[in-house]
Amino acid sequence: MTDKALLLHWLAACSGPLLAAGAAQAQQAAPAQRPNILFILTDDQRWDAVGYVNPIVRTPHIDSLARAGMRFTNAWNSVSTSVPTRHCLYTGMYPIRNGGHYNLSAIREGVETMPVRLARLGYRVGLAGKWHIHPKEAFPFERVPGFAVNCLTKDPSHTMKGVEEFVSRDRKEPFCLVVASVNPHVPWTGGDPSKFDLSKLVLPPHFVDTPQTRKSYAAYLAEIDLLDREVGDVVRVLRERELLDDTLVIFLSEQGSQLTGAKWTNWNTGVHAAMIALMEILNRTF
Repeated sequence: MTDKALLLHWLAACSGPLLAAGAAQAQQAAPAQRPNILFILTDDQRWDAVGYVNPIVRTPHIDSLARAGMRFTNAWNSVSTSVPTRHCLYTGMYPIRNGGHYNLSAIREGVETMPVRLARLGYRVGLAGKWHIHPKEAFPFERVPGFAVNCLTKDPSHTMKGVEEFVSRDRKEPFCLVVASVNPHVPWTGGDPSKFDLSKLVLPPHFVDTPQTRKSYAAYLAEIDLLDREVGDVVRVLRERELLDDTLVIFLSEQGSQLTGAKWTNWNTGVHAAMIALMEILNRTF
């Protein structure tokens, strides 16, 4: 079983402090013992577009999660496009099984989804940012405001009031919050690409080295800067409210970028994912 499939198994069985030890035993735990879950999902981010893999990428907050948690180096997407990837994550099933296997598809009627199962187990389940899942009524997430919903927006900025309200609302119930960023999806209008010296950029080896390639890659990296600030802001909210030690934090990149040889392909940069799990709650439980 791959790293990613293993964690999906945990999420599908997510019911208490014994997340990885089987749902039957975990369901006996009191709700107060169950860990909160923060799931940070990025959009079109290459697996190696993080500082702990590639030093030209500036992701201090993501790197901090990687140092404190567990890095999954064998995480793979089943498809290199957004909708089926999200259908897979939110059902725990391969796209061919859940029915949502192409980019404008919908899952089959009767497929149980993550927000349905977690709600039954006493969780408040919210989603901030990008949805891109069909049909929406099969995914009854609470909509949490503050993050861009449209991945093609020219303003991918964010605010934290919605996240702050959601995680602080009721300490008696555990929460699962998905923060689905639209960064670094095109049109790459966020962040500051002027931070990068185009002449010194080290391009991935399969790129065709042209001035336009360098300009596009710098714009892409600039949105990863913005993504990293999002990660830092969300984790900061948990830390300030003394929730971090009781929260399973999962960071996961989607398929690769729309630059050459990644998204829409089955090459490594299209289906390999960056993945981190910060599991202090599990360490203390066992």
